[in-house]
Amino acid sequence: MKSLLTRAVLSAALLAASVAYAEAQMLKISMVISSADKVLGSPTIVVASGKTASVELGEKGSADAWNTTATLSPAMQADGSVLMPVTLKLTTQEVVDDKSQVVTREMTVQLKAELGKKLSITVPTNNPKTPFAMSMQVELVGEQPIAASRTSTAM
Repeated sequence: MKSLLTRAVLSAALLAASVAYAEAQMLKISMVISSADKVLGSPTIVVASGKTASVELGEKGSADAWNTTATLSPAMQADGSVLMPVTLKLTTQEVVDDKSQVVTREMTVQLKAELGKKLSITVPTNNPKTPFAMSMQVELVGEQPIAASRTSTAM
């Protein structure tokens, strides 16, 4: 009976440590957004698990204004890596027929990252009238929380 209770407590502690580890992760996304002829901006977004972060560059209402929002929902994998579906939403002001329009493009990118490793991807999101591309360098940052490592040493 005692060993069954001990196993249940240890299993619960391991599960809590895994969940805490996955929730403690942050993703650092360094982006370069460019149109056909120039770089529109190169922001860096740091976004925590399950959260949304956004950055806005350019003059509001101008053709160069844009806003990028990143949402991160990581899931811990058995091999210790983290699978991250990152949803990126890019909103730009585009001038079509002398009228400014707000255009939103959304993309979800599946990333498999390891702590401290960087990934680079390029996402072309071309519109024939105003082509632009987004390249990202992605880095998983953060460490396993103290509570989780304390739990593992107690076992």
